Amino acid sequence: MKKIFIVLTLILLSFGLFAAKPVVAVWEIDNKTVGKNKLSQYDAELIADLMRDELVQSQEFTVMSKEEMESAIAQHVKKSHQLNKDKNYAIELGKQISARYVVTSWIKTDGNSFRMFAEITDTETATTTHSGRAKFVMDGDSKDIAIASLIRQLLGERDESLRPKKSDDQLACEQARSSSDPAGWIAYKKRYPNGICIEEAGKELDRSGCELARSQNTVEAWEKYLQRHNDGTCAFEAEEAIIRLKRPNHSSNTQTMSYSQPAGNSSRDAKACKYAKNENSLEAWQDYLDSFPDGECSFEAKGNIRKLKQNNKYATMTKADKKRIKEEEYKKLTKKIHNMKYQWEKEDSELEQEIVELEIKLENERETHHLKYSEKKIIEKRLEQLYEEKEKRKKHRQAILDDEKREWEKFLKQIEME
Repeated sequence: MKKIFIVLTLILLSFGLFAAKPVVAVWEIDNKTVGKNKLSQYDAELIADLMRDELVQSQEFTVMSKEEMESAIAQHVKKSHQLNKDKNYAIELGKQISARYVVTSWIKTDGNSFRMFAEITDTETATTTHSGRAKFVMDGDSKDIAIASLIRQLLGERDESLRPKKSDDQLACEQARSSSDPAGWIAYKKRYPNGICIEEAGKELDRSGCELARSQNTVEAWEKYLQRHNDGTCAFEAEEAIIRLKRPNHSSNTQTMSYSQPAGNSSRDAKACKYAKNENSLEAWQDYLDSFPDGECSFEAKGNIRKLKQNNKYATMTKADKKRIKEEEYKKLTKKIHNMKYQWEKEDSELEQEIVELEIKLENERETHHLKYSEKKIIEKRLEQLYEEKEKRKKHRQAILDDEKREWEKFLKQIEME
């Protein structure tokens, strides 16, 4: 009796250890590429073979070879040209050839590269367990890396290259960006003085500060703005607003005008101001300010003197020095824009992944009609929200790039002034 028990135990253990792995069949790729960049049949078959090889290396399945599939299919159908066109047909035929899972995929042209989508479906339940996508070119190792990533997604693994882990800096930036309170950007600047969004923080604080000053429209508000944003986008507007608000005729009290300035002095002030504006030189504005320290254009004169002094550091440079500085600044700007775009691509990867997954569901719905009306509407609504967010990000980033362009043009004007 004891021997029989041992034998049965060994048999059960042997069955458990050597239990058959689920069989998976990789269907022919639906080649939807077009134009000059159309994928050849040979390359499509090569990619399917790479997928089979990656699945074999995963040790999760018994993978049917292409020859085994063709032999098994030949016993059930005469023509196989439509197998890659109809997912339901592939599932049904997968059952007949004893495949527990089928992998269906399709490739589309994406500019000079290719974008591939794939799904792994349980033939017993007709449900898609996982889906994935990858972008690649046929040259070099690009396609091998893409197919490896695609298979990891089909196995349910999180592809970190598609969903990068966000740093504390990036999370703090996103939190500040999502808040309408400027305090978020102030906190970000304090915590990350050299952070990835430090330029954006400065621009947002400049914008919110300008909006606040405009809404209050007082000398104190505009002066406070200039103290914090001396070279801000609204600096000139602030200087003009302060001049306007300080003018006697700005007030409704007509008595103020009677003692503000003597009539003759006012006329000389206006002429001197006009001359300084025409000359727009450091000497002209300084002469005006010496003659009329509290004149109509006194605040404008102070602002222009400050700007001209800043420009003066370039005026004394040689042409060789100016050229060197322009090249250095251009390299800095190029690197900065490159880093911003790289960061934006990382931020967009998760959004793009969700869009692809939902688009795959809708594309399957058009073939299978398995979704309820309410489920389909939820997916369509979510896609609409994602596309709106994508467009919002695009506009926001274009505004940042436009600001950088304006700053660069401003720098060129300063350095080229003689």
